[in-house]
Amino acid sequence: MRDIQYVPFGENGIKIVFPNHISQEIHERILKLYQSIKRHAVESITDIVPSYTVLTVYFNETLISFNQMKEKLESIWASADTKEETASSRVVVLPVYYGGGVGEDLEKVASVNNVSAEEVIDLHSSRDYLTYMIGFLPGFPYLGGMDERIATPRLEKPRARVEAGSVGIAGSQTGVYPIGSPGGWNIIGQTPVPIVDFTREEPFLIEMGDYIRFRPVQHTEYEDIKERIKNGSYTIEIVDKEA
Repeated sequence: MRDIQYVPFGENGIKIVFPNHISQEIHERILKLYQSIKRHAVESITDIVPSYTVLTVYFNETLISFNQMKEKLESIWASADTKEETASSRVVVLPVYYGGGVGEDLEKVASVNNVSAEEVIDLHSSRDYLTYMIGFLPGFPYLGGMDERIATPRLEKPRARVEAGSVGIAGSQTGVYPIGSPGGWNIIGQTPVPIVDFTREEPFLIEMGDYIRFRPVQHTEYEDIKERIKNGSYTIEIVDKEA
């Protein structure tokens, strides 16, 4: 508790700053505080934005002062920090068709790392990835834990458009584009599952603290899933994270 700071952020914000290094331990502390603040449902809080090492809380400055908000957050954190439990972690399983016409940088990633395209797929899909934060684009998950053996620098010149569902690598990180946008990540495949869908009751499929598991599929299954998503017969696979 002593290693965090409460820093003013404009007239209606407060940054809760944790030690400045990315780790699962820091992530779990931020997640615990984030969940605890949400459970308390403080009326004067207007938004909560978590990141790798900072949790930013926005509040209605006409209802509460910075010092009052700081005291409230300190109290919430004190109670949260004494409890061990956090919300159970979900694993969202995303089928991915690697390479082909949707993963144009797969061979480049393989070449840069002196491995085969098949090894890139095996390494990329061999583990569950923790969602440290959501950002860059609405619903874009920043994932931790990628194997360094397939780390690849960003593109020198970003593409004008990357399609929604594209699975990419940038440096030591991997992620999924939630919507079509410009982008500089190396695209190695695509999932047909929309991770952002504003027709759903809950538009954002992935939340901070969730894990993502990439499941390689062949082109025929990829196309079949696309059709099933269109006609509403596909069920997104979500399982509990094993301890």
